[in-house]
Amino acid sequence: MSNPAVGQAVWEEIERVLGRPASPRPAVLDLHLQDDLGLDSVMVIELKCRLELRYPALRDLPLSDVLSGAPTLVQLAGRVERLAGLTVT
Repeated sequence: MSNPAVGQAVWEEIERVLGRPASPRPAVLDLHLQDDLGLDSVMVIELKCRLELRYPALRDLPLSDVLSGAPTLVQLAGRVERLAGLTVT
């Protein structure tokens, strides 16, 4: 992930799904979405829907394309960045 704004946006949406107030992105970015943060399968679907609102390019992609292989916060942010066409070169 090279765009910190994407990481912050993904973190904000995770916090919304978890029902927590917004806070700065954690310093540790390798937090596991399920094991460390406690997202369950329904929450993962909600997270994808919330990310689609921020990044419309994700709307046409299946859940598995967005979240598969991205079990941590930093991996998910990097994947969103690439799939939404926001990768800084």
